Amino acid sequence: PSGHGRSRYQGHDESMDEEKFRNLQLRNQGVRNSLALPAGLPKDWPDPETHVIINISRVQLDSETLHNPSIHRVFVLYEFLPEFSLDADMRTESLPKQHKTLKFNFTRAFAVDAADNSKARFQLSQALRGVAHKESLSIPLVLVSEQETGDEDFLEVACNDDLNLLSILDEQRDWIDRELDLVDGDGHIAGSLTISVIALSAMQSILSDP
Repeated sequence: PSGHGRSRYQGHDESMDEEKFRNLQLRNQGVRNSLALPAGLPKDWPDPETHVIINISRVQLDSETLHNPSIHRVFVLYEFLPEFSLDADMRTESLPKQHKTLKFNFTRAFAVDAADNSKARFQLSQALRGVAHKESLSIPLVLVSEQETGDEDFLEVACNDDLNLLSILDEQRDWIDRELDLVDGDGHIAGSLTISVIALSAMQSILSDP
């Protein structure tokens, strides 16, 4: 995700009016393959052979970011299989920057089963086999602030580009409570993000397809 514009961040904006939200739903109608899940243990989540599950647990802010007066309410934006998911499923709720630790407990499951989500499964298969759509394996993460003043509605605070499904495949284990640095535009670490990604069984299943 990149850019400061309004549209990239409004998928889960509480201030979005009803018409805009309805248009967003219509734009994605028939292709949504993600499922909102309550926070809980992995045993409560869908079958990992047919779903890629992403859980954003919390963000830890460094002292400078915490006390930066230009940063207010913040949320985490990421991107995974955007052709098959609502923008709202790739954005956490926004939280006021009141404490150093912000607990999001945001979980989404992206279905990649052959029966009902064959297009998403095929795209991941092509990417895993190195044929096409390699960008589908990368999951960029951005910490964003909602701006109360100025010309821009949103400000990118920091980001992380280290999350790639190939890393999970190479390690042969899911990422559970993995802590990733959030780096600002000047290369400084502005905080960290704790994330879990359950994708190994789904990728193994996809690679076993003929």
